[in-house]
Amino acid sequence: MPHFRTYDEAELHYRVLGPADSPLPPLVCLAGGPGRDAASAPLAYGRWDEQLRLALPCAK
Repeated sequence: MPHFRTYDEAELHYRVLGPADSPLPPLVCLAGGPGRDAASAPLAYGRWDEQLRLALPCAK
């Protein structure tokens, strides 16, 4: 799973959905409640990933 390392060495993992060749920057989508993470995002965001790249932070 890709990750971003912060200035204090914490690793923030995320998942990317959507076409890699999209000319638009990724849309960062935040989970909508406790215990929800990137795994449940396809249900919440419907078909947005067909045209946009979505960056979904993992809450684990």
